[in-house]
Amino acid sequence: QPRPETRGETRAGQAQQAAALYQKILKTAPNNAAALHNLATALWQTGQARQALPQVRKALRLKPGDASVYNTLGLIQTSLQDYVAAEDSFIRAVTLRPDYA
Repeated sequence: QPRPETRGETRAGQAQQAAALYQKILKTAPNNAAALHNLATALWQTGQARQALPQVRKALRLKPGDASVYNTLGLIQTSLQDYVAAEDSFIRAVTLRPDYA
């Protein structure tokens, strides 16, 4: 089992690997909403919120009714300290899927 201090590094490394995989998928399927959403999540997890924002926004254009994408958008906006927009995104997520609260 990894030492507690290496767990974050392991997660960050896994997120970086995941981001690379999703970028590869998107080269052949640029409108794959799930890959865009997952890429945005992986970028956010590695501290790249600015790079994640266009990916999650494109995912939302492709799947506008997906509460989990709105939730991810809210997390990214929170990381960017855009709290008003984040609140709107979280409200939209819960409106679309009340059990998200």
